[in-house]
Order: sequence, then C-alpha cells, then structure tokens
Amino acid sequence: MKNYFLICFMLITSLICAQESSTDLNARLDVTGELSVRNSGLWIKPSIRPEIKGDVYLFVGWNNVASIITGTGEKYKLKNINFDTNQKMFATKAATDSVFVFSRESIKQVMVNNKMFKRYSKDFDYDYYEVIAFGKGKEVLKQSFKVLKKGSKDPFTNTYKSDEYVLKSKYFFSSTSGIKEIKLKKKPFSNLFGDDSKGIKEIISEQKINLKKDSDIVKLFKIYNQK
Repeated sequence: MKNYFLICFMLITSLICAQESSTDLNARLDVTGELSVRNSGLWIKPSIRPEIKGDVYLFVGWNNVASIITGTGEKYKLKNINFDTNQKMFATKAATDSVFVFSRESIKQVMVNNKMFKRYSKDFDYDYYEVIAFGKGKEVLKQSFKVLKKGSKDPFTNTYKSDEYVLKSKYFFSSTSGIKEIKLKKKPFSNLFGDDSKGIKEIISEQKINLKKDSDIVKLFKIYNQK
C-alpha cells in the first residue's frame, strides 16, 4: 500500500520524477477528505445520488485502464479511471468514498476503452474532447455529457419512476480556424472541408455514410486521407 501511495502521489504532483517507460499505477488508496497539491486536482466524494438512476460518469464502472500523457509529457498507465461529465475532468477512484479529480493542467491526453481524449484550448480555457477522426489538419471531436431526466408518472400505479441520468453528445470540428460546434448534416459538414467539400459529398453519397454514426465518420476520414 505504501508503494501504491508513492506512485500515485508522483502522478498527482504532476509527475515530478520523469519515467523512461510507462509506469503501472494502482490507484487504490485508503484515503478520504480533500487534498490539493500544486493545482493537480482535488479529493471529492463520489458523485452518486441513490435516488437517481445512473451517475454523472461517462463509463460504466471504474474498471478502466488508461494510458496517460501528462501536462509535462510523461507517459503512464492508471487503473480505476473515469470521466466526470459534470466536472468535465478525469477522475480516479481511490476508495469507496473517495475520488480524486485531476485538474486539466495535469493531464494532456488519455486513451481509455479505445477512446482517445485530448486537451484543447478553447475560449482561453482547457477542455477535453474525444477524437473521433482526423486527417489533413482537420479533426471531428465529441463531447459527452449527461442530463437529468425527470421520472414520468405511471398511470396504472399513480407513482413516479426514478429520475435518471441520460447521456448526450455534442460534436465539434477542429482546423486551423479553431474549434467550433457542428451539426452532423451532409451539406454543412461537407462545407467545413473547403476545397475538398465536393470530394467529401461524393464519399458520403457513394459510401452511404451516416454522419450520426461515429464509425461512419471514421470510415469517411479513412477514405479522405487516402485521396
């Protein structure tokens, strides 16, 4: 346990000691309360409300292993990671009643469950986006968030169903012009590619690309990158 604490502490303090290879971090600490070290993050209580179905975290459960690139460029692996869609920050569960939320300054890039998240600067602030597809200086990005859906009334029992968190998404386009939110419709999406817009429209039509599917956007970029 002592070794686990020392390893995780190095990560929390922006990984002062550089590592030449990835370090496997077991972030299971018997620690509760609040702690802030060099603006690396904050200890908080888990965002769980028993009366509401689900939670604010992006992934189901905490059994996720992530490859991380820190703000200073070091590479690590970390167990028990998730993404808090409310705080818009990555977190690791150290104990049943204790979660450490990493500041955006401390983590630059995360690969978890085959999803790549990168930190971008927008409106003079850092924010995380999932990278759906990229090529030729362009990227399609995604932000996931959860909204609280009020439980409906059951007319037969005259009772209300539990409120629940529902996952939603917004999409963005990144280029030399910056990052802007987009609508996944054929014409406006194709126009984002400038001189290549005609070719994009052809790919969408010929390949029957459904822009509502992330896998189809990946397919589109794969063809686009080969042209």
